[in-house]
Amino acid sequence: MTKEAALKQVSRFLSHCAVAIFSLVVATSCSDPQPVTNPVQTMSLQALEDRIESRDFSGLVTIMASWCPPCRKELPILGKLQDAYKGQHIQIVAVSVDADSPAAVQSLTNELKIAYPVIWVGMEAVRRYKISGVPTPLVIRNGVVEQKIPGSLAPNTPAAIIKN
Repeated sequence: MTKEAALKQVSRFLSHCAVAIFSLVVATSCSDPQPVTNPVQTMSLQALEDRIESRDFSGLVTIMASWCPPCRKELPILGKLQDAYKGQHIQIVAVSVDADSPAAVQSLTNELKIAYPVIWVGMEAVRRYKISGVPTPLVIRNGVVEQKIPGSLAPNTPAAIIKN
């Protein structure tokens, strides 16, 4: 085979690859979005405070963001914790501090099939609760923030925190 024939063959192959990749991109971008089974609630900072700083609220609130890899690992762990304490008046809530809108956290909620409440407040929660990084779980008893834990929790940590 001549050098020219080999180059034509490689060129044809690369053209077919480009068409295949383009087709995959179009097919995945045109597919139906994941169904929303747990709509993310949009809340003002004041409404969030009213909810979690109420004497009726006890549980774990994790301040998180959709772009945060440790948050993505922690959210399913909190789902298991929610299941374990169902009916014991212990609430699990995720509060998103994603900057622009709840769209990214809704996508994450769908992807991870999160069943507990997810609230989008935006960056205001960072200032109010003096968050220096995400995730940051807050342990709340009867509406009082008793503990702020910067960083990821180990899989068995949340249960130990709630029991104490």
